[in-house]
Amino acid sequence: MNAPVEAPPAVGAAPIAAPPPPLRRNRDFALLWAGMAVSVLGSRISATAYPLLVLALTHSPADAGIVGFLATLPYLLVQLPAGAFIDRWNRKRTMIACDIGRGLALASLVIAFWLGSLTLPQIMVVSFIEGSLFVFYNLAEAAAVQAVVPRSQLPTALSRNEARNRAAATAYRPAGGQGGGVDAERHRRHGALQRRVERHRAARRLAAGRSSAVASPRTRRRRPRRSAAGW
Repeated sequence: MNAPVEAPPAVGAAPIAAPPPPLRRNRDFALLWAGMAVSVLGSRISATAYPLLVLALTHSPADAGIVGFLATLPYLLVQLPAGAFIDRWNRKRTMIACDIGRGLALASLVIAFWLGSLTLPQIMVVSFIEGSLFVFYNLAEAAAVQAVVPRSQLPTALSRNEARNRAAATAYRPAGGQGGGVDAERHRRHGALQRRVERHRAARRLAAGRSSAVASPRTRRRRPRRSAAGW
């Protein structure tokens, strides 16, 4: 019997593509995922620190609310124009430049606080700049995912990114998300410290008043002495 003759491969047939490696072995995606996690965590911490810094500086809840509003305003104003620029720019360089800019902006607050020249307008400007740069970074990261992940793994990558954002948003809250209690405890301690300072100042003013009263006693009117023959 003659051996079966194998059919020759079809001319122009595309070879079967090997399956892509899992996401845990995708180095570019792992670096992108970790970098965005650190960036989101820093953004959440700074958003919480701005109002507390303003309260410690001005003791005004209204000013703290204004700064918190300015920190979130870029999500409304910068989102659309930033998307148009991200489509034209290099995503990797944009993300690096945004992180450097955010670091410099926050460093200016630290330096000004250390020099004793920190002002409310500076905090307002830094909060708006830092929020705007984070919007650019977030859009560049979302566009870069499509370049480093195959189309078949894109839903899994996006779900992991969303889980990362949720985890980073609550990571600064210790004990399973009790950051509100920690913030309330900080406000309580800050109020107690302020009351202690006010009592100390009142005690100093009272002591200064008493010392001045002792230094300059009131002169008493002396009654004229009557002579023995006068009565």
